[in-house]
Amino acid sequence: MISDALQCAPDRAGPLSRLVHEKTGGNPFFASNPEQCKEASDLLLAEHGIYVQPINYPTVPPGTERLRITPTPYHDDRLIDSLAEALAKIMPREGLWIIDQP
Repeated sequence: MISDALQCAPDRAGPLSRLVHEKTGGNPFFASNPEQCKEASDLLLAEHGIYVQPINYPTVPPGTERLRITPTPYHDDRLIDSLAEALAKIMPREGLWIIDQP
């Protein structure tokens, strides 16, 4: 997925992929507060029909709220593309950010 986003060979994206997984548990979509996280989850469902679970304290420390995205074998490329498009639309509105935790 990271190699696709960066448009590079998978072996070239390997170190970044491992770092993302190590630092985020494979989930690089962060919010900065629980309300923002819940609102992003609500918008994905209301506007795009996509359920993504908000993860807030006490599951994660305050300030590290995130969206749990859990793909399964039943999520094909079309569904993954739909999620990517939906995230691209709501992330700027909700102030979500990827990977760069403070």
